[in-house]
Amino acid sequence: MERFIQNSFLPPSVKECRKDVGEELYNALLSLKRLQQISPEVVFTPDTYQKMVIEVKTILEKDQTITVARARDHFDSSRKYMLAFLEKLDSDGITVREGDVRRLKEVGPGYRTAINISGIENVDINRGDVVTHPGDYSPTRRLDVQFRYLAEIDKPLTHDLECKFFLGADETIARVRLLGSEILKPGETAWLQLEVEDPVIAMRGDRFILRRPSPSETLGGGIEPPKQDPTDLGQQANADYHAPGSDELPPVNKQMKAGGCKCKALSKKMCKCKMKKK
Repeated sequence: MERFIQNSFLPPSVKECRKDVGEELYNALLSLKRLQQISPEVVFTPDTYQKMVIEVKTILEKDQTITVARARDHFDSSRKYMLAFLEKLDSDGITVREGDVRRLKEVGPGYRTAINISGIENVDINRGDVVTHPGDYSPTRRLDVQFRYLAEIDKPLTHDLECKFFLGADETIARVRLLGSEILKPGETAWLQLEVEDPVIAMRGDRFILRRPSPSETLGGGIEPPKQDPTDLGQQANADYHAPGSDELPPVNKQMKAGGCKCKALSKKMCKCKMKKK
């Protein structure tokens, strides 16, 4: 193991390890996860392998691609070791090979990435826009959300408040409608209906932030409805509008026609308007 510590990125080969410690002890080291064999010829310690994965992801985040030669120079290793390492990343679904280069197969929050789009001008693309397959998601101006009001705010949140709504990289103006109450006290959690000025795309589980425009103040944040809502009000909303198995947050665009309801409640049980019987 001392040889692995001395030269982490150019350690003894599998053949050398078996010769030095014997087949039985070598297999025991693999079973105990003291070693991680990534090919018939190449083995690293698990800590070294994870460090290499993190560093390659960092390179790909910055430069988009990496080659075997770049990895060899970065880790001061050999082509044989880096080729086995990058092929392991390919097989694990971390990278994908395109000719002589590798790219990240998937990117998540915190990673910068680039995409080439044809047939559209850059002036037609705005901050917060979503790229998706046609028809997969529908923009909406109404969202049902679970919201936590910050405890340090000095006054209650009131019905019909206008504020700034932040979702991902998107920013727009939203009007807040409280569901089931007239005010929300600092530190409390409740269900809101947000009517946004510009259409947005929201998925179940997406997180958002609300801020007061003037004076600028963060009011709190929340999440698009989880699969199981924690309150009776949320359960009613979920039952009314979320089809089983659906991951998309449907737009709340149904309005009750009877008596011209103005509160745009999710159901008649939630409606706070005084309905006129005909």
